[in-house]
Amino acid sequence: VGMHYFSPVPSMPLLEIIPHGGTSDATTAAAFEVGTKQGKTCVVVKDVPGFYVNRCLGPMLIEVSALVRDGIELEALDKAMTNFGMPVGPITLA
Repeated sequence: VGMHYFSPVPSMPLLEIIPHGGTSDATTAAAFEVGTKQGKTCVVVKDVPGFYVNRCLGPMLIEVSALVRDGIELEALDKAMTNFGMPVGPITLA
């Protein structure tokens, strides 16, 4: 089983738990319990190329680049995303 923590670990709440075909349900549950005890928001994801967040990030950054091209201020984009609940905005992230 894989456990993908995000950096910086102390301030990023998400933990991806990645079981593979041979991972037992008990092992997946144990990994989930460890992450929960660490105060993480755990998600179990399929073992495929690319982490879940990165698979979501690509399309979001394409939209961000279109907004920048259309003249939206960089600071406004970051503020909108942090107001939405993201820990950092896309411009700061890049």
